[in-house]
Amino acid sequence: MGPWRELGASAYRGMELERDGTFEQPESADIQSNSRKLTRVDWKGRFQHFKHNIPTFCTPFGGHEITCVAHPDEVAYLRCRLCTDVVRASTQGVYLEVEVATNPDNLSMAVVDFEAGGCSSVTFSPDTGAVIRERKVREAPRKVEGAYIQPLPTVTTGRPFHGLMGLYLCKDRLAFFRRCQVPAAPVEGGAQSDSNTPPGLAGGRFFPPLRGRPEPDRTEMGPWETTGFVSDLDWAEGRRLTPCLAFRDEGAYRVAWLVSKVESRGKLHSAAEAMVGFPQELFGTR
Repeated sequence: MGPWRELGASAYRGMELERDGTFEQPESADIQSNSRKLTRVDWKGRFQHFKHNIPTFCTPFGGHEITCVAHPDEVAYLRCRLCTDVVRASTQGVYLEVEVATNPDNLSMAVVDFEAGGCSSVTFSPDTGAVIRERKVREAPRKVEGAYIQPLPTVTTGRPFHGLMGLYLCKDRLAFFRRCQVPAAPVEGGAQSDSNTPPGLAGGRFFPPLRGRPEPDRTEMGPWETTGFVSDLDWAEGRRLTPCLAFRDEGAYRVAWLVSKVESRGKLHSAAEAMVGFPQELFGTR
């Protein structure tokens, strides 16, 4: 196995691209081919293709950032899909992270099972700290069962959520993370270093401050919080989950995908493990 193929197989294990499949999919295509001459795969080019396109949104948004939402209840799907069968068989998890720099109303992060018709999902609200799970229980007449739990407190900054939020899938367990912008407190002797940032989580900002626009309320990043492994994958019928962002209202936003990576079981995993999750009976129905 060449270095670019090995690097890509490791970096994008458990992820696939819409229309491109998994990183190593060309190998399976070659094996199934009846042709005696196997197609030569440009693994370096494929690696660059995945690196560029994994952290991007599907149309109509495109790119790795969103600055405008035209309609209420808009959903922005990521081109990257999570392969639950691959993650389940791996000793590593997959971590995705988003920065929210401008948020006029409300947004949430979710994973959707389109193999069940798009009716089954798990959604995290960074504003309320709640996790909502919906599962299709019958096709005709269609019936969807909903449940929720609030493992994190409601944000009390007096404005919609701004900061970082992440999703972590390991084996068949799902955890969410958030890091809120909070009013800055004066620090004597200079800025403090942040010792609460686990490896694999972005500590800085993608968006610089807006030029020519003062920041009347100076803010800083608060500590990371996690729901812990709040849900398994029993609600999903298929083996592919699509991450997405849901916007309640239209308007000007500044949202960017920062991280899409395979994550070893380090501090991030330990933080999710420390919150042991919640028994099934603690979910309230809705």
